[in-house]
Amino acid sequence: MPPTIHIVRHAHAAHQIDAPGIGFDPHDPELTQDGIRECEGLAAEMATLGGIDLILCSPMKRTIQTALAAFSSYTESKKIVLLPDLQESGIGQTNTGSSLDELVSRFGTAALDFYYVTPDWTDNGTGTRYDSAASASRARATRLFIRTIAQHYRDTDANIVVVTHSLYIRNLVPRAFGVFNNTEWGSFRFNSLARDDGDAELREVPCSITRKKRLNRIPRDNTFNVSVPVPLAAKEAIRAKRKRDEESHPPGCSTTTGVHEVPAVR
Repeated sequence: MPPTIHIVRHAHAAHQIDAPGIGFDPHDPELTQDGIRECEGLAAEMATLGGIDLILCSPMKRTIQTALAAFSSYTESKKIVLLPDLQESGIGQTNTGSSLDELVSRFGTAALDFYYVTPDWTDNGTGTRYDSAASASRARATRLFIRTIAQHYRDTDANIVVVTHSLYIRNLVPRAFGVFNNTEWGSFRFNSLARDDGDAELREVPCSITRKKRLNRIPRDNTFNVSVPVPLAAKEAIRAKRKRDEESHPPGCSTTTGVHEVPAVR
C-alpha cells in the first residue's frame, strides 16, 4: 500500500486570542496554554497510527511547538524536518517567521533538522517565493517534494506527517472540505506516485472522511452538484458503496506496526 500523508494544523496560538482593539498582530506567535493542552489530545489520536516514519513541519514557532509536543516519542530517535515551504500563506507579523538563529536558540537542534531553513526563509514580501499570492504554486512545489519522499516508501504503509497552517492547507489540498480547526488532521494519498501527475494531487482517504463525519466536520456529502436528475437506483447504489467504504477501514487510518528507515530528503 502506498504511504499515507497526514496533514495537521497547529494548536491554538497567541494570535487567536480575542484581543481588544484592531490590528493585533504578534510576530511569530507561540502556543497558548490551551494549545499545549490540545497537543495532548492530538498525541493520543496520532498514536493510533502505530508509528510515524517522517515528520515535516513549518518552521514557525506555533507549528514547531505543536510537533514537539504531539510527537515527543518520535523525537527520541528521529528529527523533525523543518520545511520553509510549509509556512503560512497570510500576511503580517503573525505569518512572518523568526530568524534561523532565534529558532536554534529557542528550540535547539537535538530534535529539529534545520537543513532547509535558509536565512531568507522569513522574506514573504511581494514577488518572493513566500508571497501569499504565490501560495498555490508553492503548494504544488511542496506536493512534488513530498511525493519524491513518498516514493522511497512505496508499498510500505508508511505514515508521513505534515504540520502546517490553515490557509496553506487550503492550497496544499484544495479538495479537502472547509478550514481545519486547531490540531485537526486529515489523511491523504497521492493520486499517483508516478511523475506523470504534474500536480501531485492529494486525495483524502475514505477513513479520514468518515472520521470527520463522525466529528460532524462534514455537514454534506462530499459529492459534486449535477445538472441532471440522478435515478433513484443509482442513488441507492452510491449510498451502499459509500457505506461499504466507510465500514471497510482502509489502510492509512488503521494501526501499523512496521518500522521503516527514514530516507535522505536532502
